[in-house]
Amino acid sequence: FHDLIKSDEYPEILLEISKVKLRTKSFGVATVCITMAGKQRYYEVPINISNGEIAGFQGELELNIKDFELEPPKKLFGIIVVKDEIEISFDLKVKK
Repeated sequence: FHDLIKSDEYPEILLEISKVKLRTKSFGVATVCITMAGKQRYYEVPINISNGEIAGFQGELELNIKDFELEPPKKLFGIIVVKDEIEISFDLKVKK
């Protein structure tokens, strides 16, 4: 995974929520920006919302590494192949 995401050159993967559309008090859709390996991509992600003094946004995002112009590594002369998809689970807390 280290070589896959070019972590020497880009040591961080950044997830930013740029917009949230509420569907109900506890459910919505977030526009999420992922920055990985120097490339930015936007995704619409269903989220669960917990409200209180500190609000929470929980969701899961499946993305394809090829969206970021990355290729999965092949090990043992191609016998072991890494999938193109990555699943990101997030649980963000926001103080009001």
